[in-house]
Amino acid sequence: MSQRPSTWSMELRLDPNITSADSTATMQDIYSLHNAEANDEVGSGITVAVMDTGVDDSHPVFENTSVTHHDFTGNGTGDAVGHGTATAGLIAQLAPGVEIVDLRIFGDSGKTSMQPIAKAYEWLVENGDTVDVCNYSWGASSNVPSLNELHRKSMDAGVQDVVAAGNTGKRGGSPATAEGAFSVGAVTEDGDLTRFSSYNPERDNPDVSAIGKNVKLPRASGTSMGTVIDDDYVKASGTSFAAPITAGLVARYLTQYEGGTVQAFESSARDIETTPEDGQGIVDYGGATSEQQTTDTASAIAFDFLGKDVVQLGADWLDTGTYQAVRNDDGSVRLVPQNE
Repeated sequence: MSQRPSTWSMELRLDPNITSADSTATMQDIYSLHNAEANDEVGSGITVAVMDTGVDDSHPVFENTSVTHHDFTGNGTGDAVGHGTATAGLIAQLAPGVEIVDLRIFGDSGKTSMQPIAKAYEWLVENGDTVDVCNYSWGASSNVPSLNELHRKSMDAGVQDVVAAGNTGKRGGSPATAEGAFSVGAVTEDGDLTRFSSYNPERDNPDVSAIGKNVKLPRASGTSMGTVIDDDYVKASGTSFAAPITAGLVARYLTQYEGGTVQAFESSARDIETTPEDGQGIVDYGGATSEQQTTDTASAIAFDFLGKDVVQLGADWLDTGTYQAVRNDDGSVRLVPQNE
């Protein structure tokens, strides 16, 4: 049974107690496991909202990333907890050209209630034509229909979602369990499922998984979330960080493929065999882009050929003329001018 609003337990999807001293997942580890490369040119033209504890945009990772702020808590802008800066910072590192919209729903104590959440969702719905993706690294302790409805309205407004699956090791809660939500579980830098990643098969949670253990994170000024590494970085664990890693890769993908969707990461994920708790598998950026290229080529051929061997192509494809489709020994197809 779903909880009544008065008994909701909204939590940030992290647990600093599960951080170990002998391991740190760096950006290089993220690139390696998720089949991507560092690229300062990606993210341009894409807007990613971060509904969280606020963003300290004075951190160096935001040097080349635009950040705008909206406070729904009454505490003003800034980040007294460090969680929002960490999540937004991962996105900024993976897609430096994005515009980040900070939607602050957690106050200085790291607590929140339905009022700021509802206001933030209302803002998303009203601005759905300008926001491409929203990252949610928090959630309720159970499935909450009214929160699911707010989440659905934001998706209906055109905002694609990336949601942390939860850290119970068993079941997660809304918005990860909302119908159609795109949720992310957590794996280690070696690609093994973490013991804390939530799993609700009847609610399709999670859809995919990404690194979420011992992640090196940008540190907001004056905060010490997780384990402090130095003045600028901490490390912590949770699906809180698997989600923005995925959101950052989605932003890169949308830069290249206008009209693309987060579902491309589900269909191209690398499955961890005998481990249904990973959803469809580990996020594979290279796999998603390769699949899109293959799909683009196949759909063009299917549309133009219409089951025939000959196709008339325009100058934007090849020189104007009539070409014959010839199947090679390896099963691939090449287009040959009929007068060749």
